[in-house]
Amino acid sequence: MGLAHTVLQAVRGDDAVLILALSNADGTATDLTGKTVTWAAKANPADADPALGPYTAIVLDALAGTCKVTIPRAATAATSGWAYAWDAQMTDGSLKEPVARGVLVILDGYTA
Repeated sequence: MGLAHTVLQAVRGDDAVLILALSNADGTATDLTGKTVTWAAKANPADADPALGPYTAIVLDALAGTCKVTIPRAATAATSGWAYAWDAQMTDGSLKEPVARGVLVILDGYTA
């Protein structure tokens, strides 16, 4: 399983919709058929609990390896930092493995 490292962005106080395209080490799409993907972010990777999530992703196209994570505006509004380490984990039965990771940047909104 290839572990992509991706920078994602969200606006503080807005709903955030994140689209993840997961791929294997050889570049082919990760087959999400029958699998569950969860996403979470921490202010510090050593923290015991995530600052955001965990959220269960909605699979958009299982064979293409795409899924969607929605972070509600109340959660982004409650953030105090601007950069969070995130990861996505795929569960298939009893097997759980990381499939992507990166940094979530929280931007301040400019309109009400």
